[in-house]
Amino acid sequence: MNDKTTKHGTLIMEILRHIFQGPKEDPDMDKDIEKIFSEVRRGAAEFVGMFLISFVLSFSGVMHHISEEKSSKVMMCAILDGLIHAVLVYTISTVSGGHFNPSVSLMFSIKGVFKFWRVLYYWFAQFTGALSGCLLVYVVFGNPDHLGAPYPIKSTIGQALFIEIIGSFIDTLIILSVAEASYIVGTHAAIASCFEHIIISMLFAGVSKGKYNIALALAPIIVSRTHFDTIWLYLVGPICGPLIALMVCRLFITKRATYDSKTKANGKGRINPEEQDD
Repeated sequence: MNDKTTKHGTLIMEILRHIFQGPKEDPDMDKDIEKIFSEVRRGAAEFVGMFLISFVLSFSGVMHHISEEKSSKVMMCAILDGLIHAVLVYTISTVSGGHFNPSVSLMFSIKGVFKFWRVLYYWFAQFTGALSGCLLVYVVFGNPDHLGAPYPIKSTIGQALFIEIIGSFIDTLIILSVAEASYIVGTHAAIASCFEHIIISMLFAGVSKGKYNIALALAPIIVSRTHFDTIWLYLVGPICGPLIALMVCRLFITKRATYDSKTKANGKGRINPEEQDD
């Protein structure tokens, strides 16, 4: 009985190791099987990234609601938003490209550096990850502050939509620009992502409470079952902004897809930075 348990445990560990670390060097390894595992790792990385971002942002809203300290909510949420993006870019972006945003995946595909068939399961991973993060906070803490669900705060619909477009534009432009620069890798890309999210969050959070990310906006709205009347703002804004960013990127940065931009957009399908997956 113990031998069977040990054998099953070893098999499970080998499967998990293969999924998240990649196979051992084996010239007889079926390349098609390895490509499947690479795609699974890409999807898993996007799911984990969106889960953590969604959890952190929802949790920060909950903690503000139940805490006695109310004065620094915007700054705290902005810093947490920037830090969690930086951590994820620095750790698992080599696996999937570190999109963590449905609009970014679509813009990379339109730009010609990301295979369109990957967009569909990236979207699935991103939306399920965001919903799972919100659901975890909801199960543990309930529904204070509506899990940080976005809605216009003391602003008109037009003002909120404008801010959503501008915030999404800045976010996507930075991501597309970083993907084009071969010298911006690792720590430098993480720093750029961190400061960009802190800046737009601190600037615009008081207007639209926006996420500038369709999945992160819809998840708390759906889980908390609130603010459905303005949900369209967080669908239109994060589509229009990235489209404008893509046009600007094509006009001023580059008109051709480079090898570096393709590599960064698609990731390598594994953690190992020296290994390349097509």
